[in-house]
Amino acid sequence: MAAFAEQLGQPGSHMRALFSVREVRQAAGRARQKNDGEAVHLAAKWAGKEAFLKAWCDFLGSAPFPFTLDNFPWREIEILDDSRGV
Repeated sequence: MAAFAEQLGQPGSHMRALFSVREVRQAAGRARQKNDGEAVHLAAKWAGKEAFLKAWCDFLGSAPFPFTLDNFPWREIEILDDSRGV
């Protein structure tokens, strides 16, 4: 978690660009609500994105992958809270 927060806060880091505007907004709101850091909530969303990618790759099986890790549309895969904030 500390390494994720450090990467997120580094000047010139592209980590924040991997999240949609709605994801960042929700993470900031949760951080204010829980009185903790935004990085905690973005890390949870990042874990969801990784889980999606792994499941998707498993689904594709032996088919060629249309993306690499470098050009995968991370921002397009949104991990959003539901109406209850979960």
